[in-house]
Amino acid sequence: GGDQTTGTSGGSNMDEFEEAMRTLQEVPDKDRPVSEATSDTGTSRVTLPARQRIAIAATLDLHGCTEAEAVRALRRFVRHCVEDGLSPVLIVTGKGVHSQGGVSVLKPAVEGELSVSRSVRAFGDAPRPHGGRGALVVWLGAR
Repeated sequence: GGDQTTGTSGGSNMDEFEEAMRTLQEVPDKDRPVSEATSDTGTSRVTLPARQRIAIAATLDLHGCTEAEAVRALRRFVRHCVEDGLSPVLIVTGKGVHSQGGVSVLKPAVEGELSVSRSVRAFGDAPRPHGGRGALVVWLGAR
């Protein structure tokens, strides 16, 4: 599979999360409405400003994975990142341009897993500098 992880340390991740959430309310993205929806598990789905830069703590690249491989890799990655206190993280799913029909198979599967995970506080499409619609930024930790 395409399971790749990288980690960096620095700054308070809680401060970065809170700053990102404040930014959502202060600077609306002119291309898309800023919104937030919460699932039954309490996981928030957020829309980030398109040009925002975020200090990513770790990355999982799922390019080339089957849906089953991607889900297994995602669960393992989230578990390890939570254990290591890494957040926010980037999940690269790709946009599906090489998939049959040009539609992403991995992104909906990953979003489904994230929306029911008790370890995920919030997630949303990555801003353009981090991959745009082909990636997700995920904030991990106890809710």
